[in-house]
This record gives sequence, C-alpha cells and structure tokens, in this order.
Amino acid sequence: MSSRRRNQITRNDAIAVAVVAVVAGVVAALAGCSPTGAAVPDAIITTLASAVVVWLGASSPWWALFLAGGAAAIAATTGPIALIALAWLAAIGAAVIGYLKLNQPVARAVIAAVIVQVVLRLEWDPFFFASGIVATLTLTLIAMSGWTRRHGYVRKRVLWTTVGVVAVAAVASAAFGASALRVRNEASSGYRAMLLALEHLEGGDLPAANAALDEAAVDLGTASDALEGVLSQPARLVPGVAQNRNITADLFSRAAAAARATGETLDVVDLDQLRVVDGVVDIGALEALEGPLIELEASVLELRDVLYDAESPWLVGPLTSRLDNARVRADQAATQAVASRAAAQLGPELLGSDGERRYLVAFTNPAEARGQSGLMGNWSELTLNNGRFELARSGRTAELERGIDDNSPIHLDMPEEYFDRYSRFGSGTATEPVRRKYWGNSFITPDGPSVGTVLAQLFEEATGTRVDGVIIMDPRAIAALLDITGPIDVPSVGVTLNDSNAEQFLVLEQYEFAENEREDLLAEVTTRTVDALLESTLPAPQVIGASLGPVATEGHLTAWATRPDEQELIELVGMDSAMPDRTVDSATDALAITSNNASGNKIDSFLERTVVYRPTYDSASGQVVADLELTLTNTAPASGFNDYVIGNIIDLPPGTNRSMVELWSALDISSVTIDGKGVTPETQPELGWNVAQVFVELGPGESTTITARLSGTVASGGYELMYRPQPLPRPDTVEIDASLNGGGTAFTYSGEILRRSVLSADGIEAWRPPGHPARRD
Repeated sequence: MSSRRRNQITRNDAIAVAVVAVVAGVVAALAGCSPTGAAVPDAIITTLASAVVVWLGASSPWWALFLAGGAAAIAATTGPIALIALAWLAAIGAAVIGYLKLNQPVARAVIAAVIVQVVLRLEWDPFFFASGIVATLTLTLIAMSGWTRRHGYVRKRVLWTTVGVVAVAAVASAAFGASALRVRNEASSGYRAMLLALEHLEGGDLPAANAALDEAAVDLGTASDALEGVLSQPARLVPGVAQNRNITADLFSRAAAAARATGETLDVVDLDQLRVVDGVVDIGALEALEGPLIELEASVLELRDVLYDAESPWLVGPLTSRLDNARVRADQAATQAVASRAAAQLGPELLGSDGERRYLVAFTNPAEARGQSGLMGNWSELTLNNGRFELARSGRTAELERGIDDNSPIHLDMPEEYFDRYSRFGSGTATEPVRRKYWGNSFITPDGPSVGTVLAQLFEEATGTRVDGVIIMDPRAIAALLDITGPIDVPSVGVTLNDSNAEQFLVLEQYEFAENEREDLLAEVTTRTVDALLESTLPAPQVIGASLGPVATEGHLTAWATRPDEQELIELVGMDSAMPDRTVDSATDALAITSNNASGNKIDSFLERTVVYRPTYDSASGQVVADLELTLTNTAPASGFNDYVIGNIIDLPPGTNRSMVELWSALDISSVTIDGKGVTPETQPELGWNVAQVFVELGPGESTTITARLSGTVASGGYELMYRPQPLPRPDTVEIDASLNGGGTAFTYSGEILRRSVLSADGIEAWRPPGHPARRD
C-alpha cells in the first residue's frame, strides 16, 4: 500500500467510490431531512448532496475525517446509541488511516458515508437548526478538504458546478422575491381584512365580519395565485427559501378558502333575532340558528387551524409576527364561535323550553373582600319559562341566614378536602351541620364552582326552593349591565346610577347612608337593575356580549349550573371563575394570591397589592425554584368615613385593614416571612394547589411585605406560568422575572393581569381548561 500522504485514486478505486457515493446518497434520502419541506425535492437534494460529499470524501485528509467523525459523535449523544457508535468508529478509522499513512480512498469514502448518515439523523436540538448547523459544517469540512486534494481539472469542474448551482438558486430566490413583492399590497390588505374580520367576529358584528372576510378572501386568493405561478416554482428547490414559499402560498390559499366559507355561513346567521324584548327571547329563532352556528363554528375553527398549521421556524420574522397576531384573534373568535354554537344547542333548555328554570342571583361587594368576589349583601331569584324572564323574589342575606338552623342536621355535599379547609369557618363536615353564618364565609374559596355548589344547597335549605344554577355579580358587573340597559333612577336617595358611577357608588359611596336606608337602597338598586334587564328591549346578543364579556372573564360576573353540559358552556365563555384544577392540569407553574377581609369592615377598596415573582427553571428536569414577594399597602385613612367602612369588629384603630392572605402555588411552599420575620403559615391543599395562609394587620397608610420560597417540578421543555388574579376593586400590579437555570431569561412581565392567564416566552394568553376547543396543548 502506498504511504504517500496525498492519496491517489485509481480507476478501480474510482468505480468503487462512485458505488459507495450512490449507495450513501440513496440511504441518506431515507434520513427524513427536509431542506425544502417538500418530499420529492428533499429526496433529490439530500441524495445528490450526500453523494457528492462522499465522493469528495474519498480524498479527504485523515484529520478532516477524524474531526468530522468526532463532532458527529459528540452531537449524537442525545440520540440512539447506534449512531454514537458509528460516529466513533468512523473517527477511529480515520485515525488509523492517518497513523499508518494509508491511501485507501474507498475506505475514506466509506468513513465519509458513515459520517453523512450520522449527521443527517442527529437529534441534538438546543436551538432551532442546531443539528442542521452541525451537519452543514461537518459535511462542508469533508467536501472542502477533499476538493482541495483533487486534480486541478476536477477542482474546476466541481467549482463551476457549485457556482452554477448557487447562481440558479439565487435566480430562483430572486424570482420568488419578485413574485412576493408584486402581491405585497394584496397580501397586506388581505391580512388586515382578516384581522378586522376576526375582531368583528369576536365582537359579534357579523355583517361587518362578513364584508371583511369577502375582502380577505379576494386579496389572499390573488396573492396565492401569484405565489403558485410559474415564476416562483424554481424556488421550491432552494433550501430555506422553499419553506417560506411553500408555507406562504399554502397559507394564503387555505386562508382565502376558509374566509370564503366563513363568509358564506355568515350570510344566513342573524343574531338580531335573539333580542330580549320585554323580558322574552324567541326560542324558535334560537333553535333555527343551531345549524348555521354549527357551520360557523367549523369554518372559524378551520380558519384558526390554517393559521396554526403555518407555524414554522423557517418563516421570516415579519410574517411570523403577523401570524402570531392573527392567531390571537383567531383563538378569540374560535372561542366565540364555539360558545355561540353551544348556546344555540343548549339555549332552549336554559330558557325553560322543557320546563321552568330557577337561578339564584347573588350580589356581592369586594369592599369586604372574599376569595371569590366579596361579601353577599342582596340576592334575587330569577325564573325562565319558555323564553320569558321573571323576577320571582329578592331579599337580604340576613333573611336567608334566618332560614338556616344551627342545630338542624343539614350537611353540605362537598368533598372532604373542602371541609378540611373551611369547617372552622362554619361549613360543617360530613358529620357536623353547616352554620347559618356560613352564607358570608362560603365565598372564602376563590373557586367559583365550589361557591355555586354551596350557595345552591344553602338556598334550598333556607327557602325550600331548588335552583338550577347560581349567578354572582359584583358592582363592576352591575355597571356593565347598566351600560346595556341605560341608567336607573333610585328615587329614595335621589341618585341616578349609570355605567360610569355605579361601581364607585356601590363599593364605597353607599355607606354614607344610614344602615336602614342603605338596606332599602341596595334592595332598590338590585330590583331596578334586574327589572331594567327584564322589562325592556335589549340590544342584540353580540352587543350584550361585548359589554359583559370582560367582566365575566375577569371574575366580576360568575355563573354555575347544576347540569354538566350547561356548566361546560359556562366554562367555554370563561364565566366559571374556577381555580384551575391542578390534579388534572399540572404541566405549568401556577400562582394565585387571595385576600379575605378579617375585620368586618368595607375597607378593601383601599387595598393595593404588588406581586413580584422570580422563578428559576431547569428546562431539562422541569425543576423550579422561586421567590415570591407580596407587598400589601393599606391606603385607607384613619378618619373621614363612618365606622362601617373603616372601623372594625375586633377593636383595632380606625382605618386598620386585617386580612387573611393565602398564597396559592403549584410548588411546595417551604418558608414564609412577614417583613423579614419568619412565620409558620397554616398550609393545606385545595384542588391540587398548595395553599399557605397568614394573617396581616395594616394601619392607615401602612405596608407589609410577605415573602415565600417555593420549589417543585413542572413540565420540562419550556417554562410557563398560569396566573389567576383575584377580582378586587384595585387590580394587582404583577412583576414576573423568569430565569433559566445556568443563566438566561425565560421571559419577563410587568403590569396588570385581569383574567386567568398563561405567561411564557411567547407572551400572555387566556388560560383555558383541558379540552377547551381554543386550547392547543
């Protein structure tokens, strides 16, 4: 064998090398690489490129093959053991050739072929295209080092062939760019029309949505036709460019078709038929809409799926940004469409088509905060019979309390965990009766369904009437109702309430009146608000939804139903105010803070809370270690309001806020301090959450800081935080600084969070329960 360092390739060697190259190219095509994202071009490009690298590898120096093999072996450590072994065998083979100063072009080609197969099957993915970068650098090293050792005429042919391929790719890319520029206006106009249509769909303005969808379908169809034209076809064979060309053309084509289909469905949907006229809804009109709304749901979901299917790391930044915006709108419109369909299917029964329905309406005030809304002061009983709404009766909570006998053997039907948490507040247990004062304490849990379940049982015991559901509304919800009905007059105190002043009046200003006047005042306000809803002609459902949607999703207007299918509808529209059940949805980190008034006053409209959360996340293991800092500030004065507002029932100075604060976390809560002093909180589980409870007292103008150390494990891969706010008069200020273990930032956030939300590196979006049509896990 020759010992010369510059290896020579004989005729027989050349034939053998060519065979190895061809076989290597064919096998490489089976690796599943996607340089263009299309099956046939991918197979052709992978085969040819691999064969050329192996062919040039026959003359590569041993050190280049050794380095390439070693790099492949290191990058393959996250993949199958067989790939690691092959890569090291290739590196060892190259070292042997170098040590013995062998020629062996066929052996070198085989070594190059092995390295090619390994790098094309790498699973190393710390960032996008990491494996592709390793493969490109490795194969380039083999090809370039082999090319420099070939004869001059061979080098020239390879060089000019490469230049030709690059030139053709450049021309193809330029042609695609020219096609894209030619339809830039249509694509931009179609995108804007699509966003506008989705916005109108979410807001319920169906005629405007229909017009915008027609415009979007025309413009996106024009753009699609241009990108599918002859001029852009060669770009299918250019890696990187091909993905953008294929995804964009397919996106425009499918989006145009989905927009057209959605617009055709909207032609036959008329929600104006569902107006409440003198307290009556036309059930027949609602039943007639079921079919069209089912079609609308399918069309909107298809449109949303089109936008999500176009997701690809290959897409250029501007298109990715626009798609992200469109997906947010599409998610919201999809939720609206799904809820509309479900409402059409369940609506007739909800409206009493098969028998009378009864609902307890609880009016609460978060000025005396509870985990779920605030203390209940007034209530109404609402009936629905064949589409007609009627107010059966109303009253004060004290009347319902008198209907419960502390000595009667009345037991709530609730889980044992519930009694473990709330028996000391009067819930009773499986063997101890509920206490009459539990009417006020039943709102301590922030879980809306738990509160609804308890209120329905208590109401039946107190009145003998079984209800089909519970509706809870606070002053902000009443203000939203007045936005729909218009102002109401309260002659007894000479006040006119509207959507601008109702919340402030009900939260604070009402307490300027004497207690006996105030009881009559609240009864009058609640009765007149309900009467305004039931005795007038209301706007179309989409207008009502635009006013009530935000207060429902933010927890100011909550509903619960006894029937599971109706409860699912409530969850669809985000009106359930539930604490996400961590026993069935535990992939993300989760945090919530609740304050419960523990001084018997109406001082919590003066409470300010700042939440700072600093988690550190290990993406490989899912381990999270977090520091929580909660600052509470009592802005209440020591005078200027009557004792009902700033006094208390525990002999503290006027203006003092005493609260039971609970830290809800998906993680274990290992230590808690208050103003730097260690405390031992009472810690109990609820719905899969770990809950730590402490009491704090704040004088007028005082602040206190509660800190906690948390740790635990969530899903690996990427950090997400579910935050569940409490609907207090003053929203929390939230700061989140999520770090990665070993350095780097996962994401940061600063501002208010008004609804259950999931925060991640992709931004902030509404939390939805598992199985929700708009949730994409």
